[in-house]
Amino acid sequence: MRQVIRVFLILSMIAVAGCTSQGYQDPELVASTECSTMWSEFQQRVIAAGVFEAQDWPLPKYPFLRVDRNASYASRQGLSSQQQYRWLLKAYERGRFARVIENGKLDQPMELEPLETCLRHALPTLIDNQDFWDYVRQHPRPDAYSTARRRAGLFPLFQPIISWRVDVLNEELSKVFQHYQKDDSAVWQRYVHGQRPDWEQIVDIFDESQHQDELGFPIFSVPESDLLLAYYSPIIEQENGHPQDRIGAPYLSDGHWKVDEQPNLYTLVTATRWEGEWVPQLVYVWWYAGRPKRHPFDILGGELDGLMWRVTLNWKGEALFYDSVHPCGCYNKWFPAQEDIHFEGSPKSEEALAVFPVQSPGPDYRPVVRLNSRQHYVVGLEFEKGPQIKPGQGYQLIPYDNLRLEPAGEDYLFGPDGLVPGTERLERWFIWNMGVVAAGSMRQWGNHATAFASRRHFDDPELFEHYFVWQPQIPE
Repeated sequence: MRQVIRVFLILSMIAVAGCTSQGYQDPELVASTECSTMWSEFQQRVIAAGVFEAQDWPLPKYPFLRVDRNASYASRQGLSSQQQYRWLLKAYERGRFARVIENGKLDQPMELEPLETCLRHALPTLIDNQDFWDYVRQHPRPDAYSTARRRAGLFPLFQPIISWRVDVLNEELSKVFQHYQKDDSAVWQRYVHGQRPDWEQIVDIFDESQHQDELGFPIFSVPESDLLLAYYSPIIEQENGHPQDRIGAPYLSDGHWKVDEQPNLYTLVTATRWEGEWVPQLVYVWWYAGRPKRHPFDILGGELDGLMWRVTLNWKGEALFYDSVHPCGCYNKWFPAQEDIHFEGSPKSEEALAVFPVQSPGPDYRPVVRLNSRQHYVVGLEFEKGPQIKPGQGYQLIPYDNLRLEPAGEDYLFGPDGLVPGTERLERWFIWNMGVVAAGSMRQWGNHATAFASRRHFDDPELFEHYFVWQPQIPE
């Protein structure tokens, strides 16, 4: 019996130390010998310096190409030669941008243009290479869970307990949502992006014939993206009962994460699947200095906290869904915004969803996101009409890529594992066997596992179609 216990403890320690695969692997580069030499030197420098860029995943045999979950989904569809070429260009561009970030973090950066020139020459050889496309389809972006941890930690035994606890939390949040009673000593701090364009500036952007590429993905110019992000930007009402309730730009000082006085929202434009097509998504991320601990053994408190607010649109400019999650991947909440969208429920084998249907009054109205003090949970969602918006402290919209490109004080925000170092929570020791590495730590886009009792990712393109259906009411 002692031997069995000893083996279990050893396996547990291995699993706790383990992590999902990150970084470059030895490639079989389809390029010249000179190109392979330059690539090998570059990746060795990146690995030695510990500056791998973890937002998009490099294909193991073709690591100069990067893949996100949308690209993995698209690659499994029947693609024409033109679509394959577009897919390759996008994968190459993701890789090129990651190399720019990594190279900028090196003490002695390389001259990348010779490397990029020879990598681009490899693309035409892959367009109609069936072996390459078979490899791509067989190697989707890995999920953010450690199967080894789950096996070592007897996941099937503990999964019902975690699932039950999630159900209890969702029930508690449901009771509070739209009925939250604030602390008498707290005040509400209001944040508003004041430069909202007119609807006439937005309408033309939703012309599918002009704003979809060969793969069906939404494509917008930078000015068009800026208009969309400004128009659909949320109004934030934050209960201010603690110093760490203030929104700001994160930075590292004296080894600790803090936020400055500027309430930036960091934005990106992406896409998801709905009703058989790609539709646009707008993402807004804001940060707090932390979630304050109520006592020394509080397993949820720690440095840095935030919220990721997402708006899913149809091609008429109407909001289909709002949803939110904290940058740790925790507390995912769903807000279907159309009465014809119906939640089908979660399968028994999956962790339950926290779903709060709301009725969007239309594009003229802006969502007002209300968050409580300390935990920064979304406790209310209302709407205000554009011309009648009440004033508040202004905030700026900043590209999310700035968090990848620019140092945040003494270091960069995201580490080579896609985590924000120094944001660990004690909860990671209690639920390590659920397979989420460093549960509770803040994470970079593309690395958000949003369930413990099952497997779910915030950027999964099949997410909405998996749980919701469109059922228009038939007039009598």
